[in-house]
Amino acid sequence: MPAIIAPGGTVGETKYKRLEITESLRRCTADGRKAIFHRWCDVSEIVPPSPMMGGHGGGVVRDTFAIVEYEDGSIGRIAPNRIKFSDNLFERYKEDSES
Repeated sequence: MPAIIAPGGTVGETKYKRLEITESLRRCTADGRKAIFHRWCDVSEIVPPSPMMGGHGGGVVRDTFAIVEYEDGSIGRIAPNRIKFSDNLFERYKEDSES
């Protein structure tokens, strides 16, 4: 059976095909600064009910952010629309689909 390789080097087997999950760093710019993308993260915040009569009942607001590392070593949490990848990953997908 083909192996499944997950992050951290754990290996599993499947009868279908080999599945390899890797964590790679990607070059990007975040807010106009050179950075390295590490991962996406979800942040949730509990919103209490409105004290106003007829107001909303409260709930949870969730948003997605990118975790990036800047050239000076500092870390940032950036909204997806403020990050631009510079490694041209689409060219690699184009090559894979042509073969």
